[in-house]
Amino acid sequence: MVNLNWKVVVNLTGFSTTVANDIYFANYGGDIYKLTGGTGSLVPLGQTSRNWMGMCAVGSDIYAAVKGGDVYKMTGGTGNFIALGVTSRNWTGLAVSNTGDIYGCTDGPIYKRVGGAGDFILYSTVIALSITITPNNDLYTGSYQQGSYKQIGLTGAFVSTVNLGATWGLSSLPNLNVYAAFTNGIYMQTNFAEGSPNLNGGKLKLVASGGKGGGTSRLEFFTGQKTGVATNMQTKILREYIDENGYHIYTSIPVHEDNAAALTAGLPIGCEYRTSTGIKMIVY
Repeated sequence: MVNLNWKVVVNLTGFSTTVANDIYFANYGGDIYKLTGGTGSLVPLGQTSRNWMGMCAVGSDIYAAVKGGDVYKMTGGTGNFIALGVTSRNWTGLAVSNTGDIYGCTDGPIYKRVGGAGDFILYSTVIALSITITPNNDLYTGSYQQGSYKQIGLTGAFVSTVNLGATWGLSSLPNLNVYAAFTNGIYMQTNFAEGSPNLNGGKLKLVASGGKGGGTSRLEFFTGQKTGVATNMQTKILREYIDENGYHIYTSIPVHEDNAAALTAGLPIGCEYRTSTGIKMIVY
């Protein structure tokens, strides 16, 4: 983690951000404040003075925990914070997974509320004063004296990460970087370059709609043909296509007898060509 050398300008005990970049701050023994769109001035929301501690956002819903009390919810970012009626605990932090489950720490065990309903149930006996969950569901905790821990993907054991004293607060960004507020400063752990383990890149699907009977259905690939005049528009030319039988057909594959001839003709390395007898080759 890298020390950012930030200065603490206010004494706040919890904060949370929404997808709309609204930021909510909790004041222990006071009100809850909102910074709309991440800019401008902090606006008090006129909430009942409580020992507010951890906060988290599930979409536009805001949750705020009270130390030695209940957990409260502001629905849709408007109105008052309403008690959930969960078991009173020594709440010190809240975090949400990418499935909407809420995790609460108590300067002791961690508790979990599944799917936004019911009470918080015991999740882990790891001692946690602060907590955050990254977008890929890595859970980080910090404690007063026992250092910081990480649980990868919300499964398996908690692994010790760093011990720089009391970890008063944790937060993470969409790029997976984690921020920690220790007694001696605020630090950042850079996870962006590491990426997510086993991250799928998705699928690119090119679909030619089906017709009826003997009708054709093709995927055709065009590019513009270079011209000798910079101001002339290029002509789009069909280079290859896949027909309704699954045949891959080249319409303009170069013809050369060997690699030397292909290089002389200006073909780049890795380019396909064929001989006059139909043998497919690759320039090397």
